[in-house]
Amino acid sequence: AEIQAALDKLLASKDVTPAMHAALGWHFPVIKIIAPDWAKANQDVIFSLAVPKLWEAAWDGYITFNPVYADLLPEFRKHYEKAIETMPERETAKRMDKESVNHLAQHLLIAKVHGLSFGDGPDLLMAFYEKAPLAQREHAAWFLGRRCLEEDTQKPRFWIALKPVIEARIAWAEATKDMAVIGSEIAALAHALEFAPGPFSEVS
Repeated sequence: AEIQAALDKLLASKDVTPAMHAALGWHFPVIKIIAPDWAKANQDVIFSLAVPKLWEAAWDGYITFNPVYADLLPEFRKHYEKAIETMPERETAKRMDKESVNHLAQHLLIAKVHGLSFGDGPDLLMAFYEKAPLAQREHAAWFLGRRCLEEDTQKPRFWIALKPVIEARIAWAEATKDMAVIGSEIAALAHALEFAPGPFSEVS
């Protein structure tokens, strides 16, 4: 009760700031554990889609400092969608913008590899690639290569999950044929494919 009262007081403050929302977003998974009813009732206040600055602050705090929580993915689908939609305009020199978008890519790839669901709707990783600027696509490819070093990539599920995505990226690169647009994304993907247990085309 004391925790909920303190949280209510914080959100009701006339001096509420993006920094407060960033902290609430960062610690939202913990709040959901210790005060689940309060978290459910106030989730849309913390992650306020109607107030872009407060939403960005809360989302950046959440996505940058938290791992993927499978139980939150369906609830947060609308926030992942908004993050994808706003990626191009957030391609700035600000460190937090870059960190937020890079961690978005990581969350989407981890969810894909482990078969975690965002609920009903289009594939969010594919949507990410449709919107992502070059820097974020390169980061996603780099991160995939890093996961190859950390995961047991000899397990077929790893490559079966990623095969449609990788094939789509290769097909896109072949159609684009512009290195200024493709950048080092495909080179990083090629590096990741070196970890595949046999020819990638035979993964099934």
